[in-house]
Amino acid sequence: MTRQKTFSWIKILIMAVFITAICATAYAAALDSILLRWRKTARYQDGTSTLTVAVTYYSAELVEAEIQAEAEKNLWTQDELERYKYKYLQVLNLSEMIP
Repeated sequence: MTRQKTFSWIKILIMAVFITAICATAYAAALDSILLRWRKTARYQDGTSTLTVAVTYYSAELVEAEIQAEAEKNLWTQDELERYKYKYLQVLNLSEMIP
């Protein structure tokens, strides 16, 4: 390869890495906003002790966002995603919590 072609490939590679970083940041920001919407934390403090209460409402949006985040992080196939979703919902024990 000539020197100019090498520089062209390096430029393309740098642009691809840059675009990937931007997309990953945007996705992480979207996930964080979903998590902030469905998770609330309150901290109570008196003279001698501190109590922190964290509450999570497992909405469909939150569950899907967490599952998609794991799938993106681990580069799962669709089958692996479905198995993880099934196990995740089993762990939540929603059948006992929803009348």
